[in-house]
Amino acid sequence: MSDELVLALAQIALALVLATAACVVVRRRVIARRGGIVECCLRSAASGRWQHGLAEYRSGQLHWHRSLSLRVRPHAAFDRRYLVVMGSRPAGAREAAWLGPETVIVTCQDQPVLRRPRGSRRPGSWPPSSGPPSSGPRDSWTGGSRPAGRARPPEVRLIELAMSHGALTGYLVWLEGAPAGYLSDAS
Repeated sequence: MSDELVLALAQIALALVLATAACVVVRRRVIARRGGIVECCLRSAASGRWQHGLAEYRSGQLHWHRSLSLRVRPHAAFDRRYLVVMGSRPAGAREAAWLGPETVIVTCQDQPVLRRPRGSRRPGSWPPSSGPPSSGPRDSWTGGSRPAGRARPPEVRLIELAMSHGALTGYLVWLEGAPAGYLSDAS
């Protein structure tokens, strides 16, 4: 290979790296422009590893975005009504090396929201008041018929959020600041 070809390839590689970095910065600014974001690491019991990212507070959901991604849409969304704080603890020595000093880890229980048939108002409103009766009992989780004795509730999963003390205070205020009656609709 000639020196000119190697130099051209190196310049192309550098341009790609710089363009990707610029896209990540622009993406972060677009997400931050909407407001209500904090630095937050996420770990689910399924994956077992920490992922750095941004938590974005929406009116009824917590959206979580990975830090090093080009995707503008959230990588995870948690419905406020189904998030329950199980406890918190300071980050251990090993975790603090990855997450940073003065980090608090919050363990939350999350019940994923399953899609309900159109026209349903909220969980627990089955069977619908109108419409033809079904041949079997209604499944309160999916709205479909099910064999007797085989109800299957949605899986409850545990997630951990790692954040600063100030971000934890904001998170707890956001959880408790739900509109009146909002949380009672979930039960």
